[in-house]
Amino acid sequence: MVLGKLGEYLDKLIAKAQETGQREVANRLQAMVDDGDLVILKRWVIANHYDAQLLTWGLHSNWLGIPMAPGFGDDEVLARNSVRFANDVESRVKAVFGSGEGSPVSPKVYVNMVSDVMTRHGYTSGARQAGRAGRAKQKTWVRAYPARNPRDWHDELIGTTIKVTEFFFLPGGPNAGALVEAPHDWDHLGDPAEWINCGHACVYR
Repeated sequence: MVLGKLGEYLDKLIAKAQETGQREVANRLQAMVDDGDLVILKRWVIANHYDAQLLTWGLHSNWLGIPMAPGFGDDEVLARNSVRFANDVESRVKAVFGSGEGSPVSPKVYVNMVSDVMTRHGYTSGARQAGRAGRAKQKTWVRAYPARNPRDWHDELIGTTIKVTEFFFLPGGPNAGALVEAPHDWDHLGDPAEWINCGHACVYR
């Protein structure tokens, strides 16, 4: 698998996640929140986030000389990454749907948004762990798939290569000056307007 195929694979993962999410999660989301039981939501998030991590691990195996599938230690890290992300989604869902004031978006729209975010975040997490396993020295900001929501300041960073331990500096936009680990940095920048559908990814070399 080469970088040019990344967007195609990610889009397929997102479409699959949206299909299962609308069938298994969206129609029951408010009831799950009301009951305080989000097991179905968390199971869905963990599975799809983990799949995205495996995808990017396989992609980076060609560049970093690591096995196509992660070994036990690395796989354990990927699993923990997915559980941690699912816990984060759970808390955010409770905040959105459990306020008692009604949701600002429909469950299906929210599930579609989470499908996109968890896949891109899974890509970022898997790439980071592959970089550690392959002792990558650098990471590069790249265009990986078509931008549905273009951001000129993100395009300015295409080709920027920094040390794996460093952060990218956002040169413009609503969060100008923010430091991010990768284009879809849910952990360091909570504003989804910054990273949803921007079309960029980070590769480790």
